[in-house]
Amino acid sequence: MAQPRLLEPIFLVDIECPTRMIGKVYSTLNKRRGQINEENELHGTTLTRIKAFLPVNESFGYTEELRHATSGTAFPQCQFDHWALLPGEPFELNTKCGQIVSEIRQRKALPEQVPAIESLVDRQ
Repeated sequence: MAQPRLLEPIFLVDIECPTRMIGKVYSTLNKRRGQINEENELHGTTLTRIKAFLPVNESFGYTEELRHATSGTAFPQCQFDHWALLPGEPFELNTKCGQIVSEIRQRKALPEQVPAIESLVDRQ
């Protein structure tokens, strides 16, 4: 029998920053489950362009955090790129996936325990 899974939207983040600030950009991305995809120096400048994947859920407040960490010298641009499978079981509270399900159920004022499939099947 198939098991339920959650998908999360992923942004492609394009960041331009001075080369000396790369470490701070990497640090802010790593804190938010970001994955660096590409890094290129812009010829004739002291800037570097970094492309990374960042879960949309982790992107809220990212621009402010990045600008603060780099003293306002990094400029991110985000655009939707793809959907990714969220690791873990949605019914296990000790996983990121389970925590998200629990938060959604609380926000919607639903019982914290996910009902068993048997309670959702029509009986005749």
